[in-house]
Amino acid sequence: MMQGKKVLILEDAIFVREMEKKFLRGLGLSVFVETNSETDALELLTHGGFGLAIVDLNIAEGSGESAIGKIRGQYPTLPIAVVTSFPDRLKKNEPYHAQYDIVLPKPFSEAEFRNRIGALVHG
Repeated sequence: MMQGKKVLILEDAIFVREMEKKFLRGLGLSVFVETNSETDALELLTHGGFGLAIVDLNIAEGSGESAIGKIRGQYPTLPIAVVTSFPDRLKKNEPYHAQYDIVLPKPFSEAEFRNRIGALVHG
């Protein structure tokens, strides 16, 4: 499913992006496109070839929630993983749950990340 596909990482913290890439490599994934901007993320997706989007709710430019809604609207089959320090923000907006596939609260362990993301991308 993910062979040759890119992973979009929308995250403002560089150390978190580096950690996520390390964990994704452990899942056999190797093509990453990263940004901290909602606008840039949406532009990058237009180039195609993505198999997963990992989105933080708090990003430097724009809104993670807005990005998720736009990604789901334009790419309804693209798996979306929300990685956030504020999972309670999602619980307050129940209809929003249909727009993403999983939530991975920060901080997370490598095992938790690999198990949850691995199940999402490898079935």
